[in-house]
Amino acid sequence: MILETLSDHNPVLRAERRHQQYVMESSRAGTVWIGLAALMLIPALIVSILMFFGALVSPWLPEALSLFDTEQVLADLAFVDIITMNVAMYVVVTLITLGLASNSVTREKNGNTWETLLLTSVSARQIVWGKWWATLQALRGDHALIAGVRLGLLAIVLIGLHASTDLPPLLPGLPVIPPHIILFTLLMLAYTALEAALTAALGVLSALLPMDGAAGMIVIFSGRLLLTAGLVVFPAVVFIRGWGRFYLALGLAGLVVYGVLVVGSLLLAQALAVRGHAASPPPTP
Repeated sequence: MILETLSDHNPVLRAERRHQQYVMESSRAGTVWIGLAALMLIPALIVSILMFFGALVSPWLPEALSLFDTEQVLADLAFVDIITMNVAMYVVVTLITLGLASNSVTREKNGNTWETLLLTSVSARQIVWGKWWATLQALRGDHALIAGVRLGLLAIVLIGLHASTDLPPLLPGLPVIPPHIILFTLLMLAYTALEAALTAALGVLSALLPMDGAAGMIVIFSGRLLLTAGLVVFPAVVFIRGWGRFYLALGLAGLVVYGVLVVGSLLLAQALAVRGHAASPPPTP
């Protein structure tokens, strides 16, 4: 049933996807916006990819990272660029995802079509999950860019942990870093996907909370930032306490928690949609 809800058999998903694609295309049509975004993002992506592959092959080609070792100014600029773009991209794309997902519901309410939509043969699950999935599809490129700039941040972390005893060799006969960087990358991609899913789910949920739309968005965004802070602080605590060798198990446990939060947010939004419809006064004849 879930797969059918997220397929083109869901009319809400088809309609919402067309609308959101139009919104994204029209809002990004300006050449100034595109130029500024490219000017800031492309260097960060290039540096991130270079640092990532440099760290990956550094046990066999030490000179791959020699540029960053010998040119301190270049290394500092690369570090600042990667950190800045990771923070900026995360904040901007999170706000866009929350706003687009929330607007998918508030647009129906402001246009007095929400109740009509609930009265049709389309279920509340199709409405909530369809709008959530359409938001993710509209912004999949943006979240892919977040994953791209995170590659450089991942390389910085692993280079810093290169001499740490918390990362024992995973496979005999191989250097420490390459197998770990592959595992870290898989975890990072999974977390990036689930972060996007959770943000979109919270955006839909914020529009259905029994409070003012702006207040609901502030509550949801604040909770999202707290969760992100925990996601950043927790790995640091893990390595400081000497639990680095268990990072894979802890990372998988975190993915389960994120998955539960995504499904729980969507189910809560679905329940609020049904309850709000039931609590609404009948239309006047």
